[in-house]
Amino acid sequence: MITCRLANSVWKHSARGDWRSYMAAAHTAQHSQEVLLKSILDGACPSSFAKKFGLAKNMSVTEFQESLPVTNYRDHYAEFVKRIHQGESQVLLRQPVHRLVPTTGSSGKAKLIPYTKALKKSFQRVVNTWIYDLHCQNPLAFRGKSYWSVTPVVQQTFEDGVVPIGFESDEEYLSPLARMLSRTAIVDAPSFSGNEQATTVIRLTALKLLSEPNLSLISVWSPTLLLNILNVIWHDQENLLRALSSGEDHFLKEVNSNPRVRYKKNPKRTREIEKSMDSLRSRESLAKVIWPQLSLISCWGDAGSKSYCEQIKQLEPDIPVQAKGLLSTEGCVSFPLGTAAGHVPAIESTFLEFIPESATGEVRLLDQLELDHVYEVVMTTYGGLYRYATGDQIKVIGFSRGLPRFEFFGRTNQVIDLVGEKVPLQSIEQAAAKFLKSETETNRFWVVAPVALTPAIFRIYISGLTDARGLRESILARLRENPHYVNAESLGQIVAPEIRSLPASFTIQSFHSLKSELGNQLGAVKESRVEYSPQVVARLNQLSKLLEN
Repeated sequence: MITCRLANSVWKHSARGDWRSYMAAAHTAQHSQEVLLKSILDGACPSSFAKKFGLAKNMSVTEFQESLPVTNYRDHYAEFVKRIHQGESQVLLRQPVHRLVPTTGSSGKAKLIPYTKALKKSFQRVVNTWIYDLHCQNPLAFRGKSYWSVTPVVQQTFEDGVVPIGFESDEEYLSPLARMLSRTAIVDAPSFSGNEQATTVIRLTALKLLSEPNLSLISVWSPTLLLNILNVIWHDQENLLRALSSGEDHFLKEVNSNPRVRYKKNPKRTREIEKSMDSLRSRESLAKVIWPQLSLISCWGDAGSKSYCEQIKQLEPDIPVQAKGLLSTEGCVSFPLGTAAGHVPAIESTFLEFIPESATGEVRLLDQLELDHVYEVVMTTYGGLYRYATGDQIKVIGFSRGLPRFEFFGRTNQVIDLVGEKVPLQSIEQAAAKFLKSETETNRFWVVAPVALTPAIFRIYISGLTDARGLRESILARLRENPHYVNAESLGQIVAPEIRSLPASFTIQSFHSLKSELGNQLGAVKESRVEYSPQVVARLNQLSKLLEN
């Protein structure tokens, strides 16, 4: 305990410089952004991309915007990334690319994001600033060990190349000193292969965490991961405690499973947990009873994750829950700072522009944002992405310290993202169209309801459908081309979709009428194939029947 506290204290003080730099930059945020852009452009020149678009080191913001349109992966980066993968240098930027990291594109298939030392450092600066501030706001969260889970386990097959593909260790998001200190202050989480079954992943992670009596901070990407871990602890406590007491965990693994998990048998800790859990009448406060020192849970808390985050708050009323900012594979957008709601822009890590939701008017800069307006984020990073449209939308919910405060609002292009699965609606639409083939699509109403259960599920409602044989497999196969969906499925965060049949007479007009009856103004009903309202989904369930596959 003392060793952990000392290590965390050293980490805090090592992070102070980045925090002070950020606080100073916040006083002149837009000027700080302009300085950052010049630094990024200095690293971009010379490169093939810079030459193609006429980028120069000392460009003003206006000159930069006039030289380069808002970009997307397929049209502006896919071919350049192929050249990087084959070992060509100075393609997108001067600095060497040491790794290509997969994420999901608008087609639902993986795209590869270049990673450089400068991009990694930009992530580390954000983490340092957040950690220092968090330590000041909640020092009890750093009196014991922390559990960190940052990146999902995603494995896909790619063409052979020179530059490696895949995620680095979660520790790479930390500074070199923090990585060194992590051996004493951060839980050594189990290591899994990309095709590991969800039951094994969750059971062994739960076992490892149960073996840590002094856990004081849990940081996960999706709240569903923590909900799944707590669910396994509650329902499978006998086997977990047997493994903890004996030091044998083979019966927790699936056949042919060989993950690496290091823990020591601990009969005393087992008896403590048994006694604590015997005092519980329900799952409420389960985490606090098992880990009395647990003082903070950090996870996504906006958009599709909001309902899951609320579940954690209800289950653990005595543990503060902090919603994470908007960090993606491509770069940092925002992070929590202070006690006010929302998160602040990463002004020293990513040059940010914003497209108004209305898609009218000019692209905005940081100092041009308005309260309660929604914008799509456009980023320029140290990783070779320039004026890159992320598809992520933020809403400005306030201002403090001279900075706007954001809330993650959702995704453009109808991307469904409940638990990190990042599924473009186009994936489901194409699979359904291929299955239905010659049937008249315009006369057949359909809508997808992403339902925030545990695990999550997509319910797909189609009018007049009498036979769904093969349709679920067709859609599931398309979904599994998306590495993030595969990861969410492997961790038990989401299950295969349901196909439900609505009456043949149910049309888009029927849908609008239904929503109007439930309180939606017809003029405000958007033409969307995705429906999130629990009231609307409940009514669709009443009108439809589940089709056997």
